[in-house]
Amino acid sequence: MKSLNKIKLFFTTTVLLCSIFICSTALASDDVVVSLQIDNPIMEVNGTQAEIDSGRDTKPVVTDGRTLVPI
Repeated sequence: MKSLNKIKLFFTTTVLLCSIFICSTALASDDVVVSLQIDNPIMEVNGTQAEIDSGRDTKPVVTDGRTLVPI
């Protein structure tokens, strides 16, 4: 019975520590917001507009019901 309690305590502690690590990592990262529009060669990154692929007229499109986004 003591062995089962030790296993439960170990598992609970491990899950708690992993949760804290994941949350702290997510909160520490800087958010980058990228906005793209279908058939528009201009993107917006954190409020600043720029061409997606300068001089190539690259833009997101919908083909056969699928949205294709350049990366």
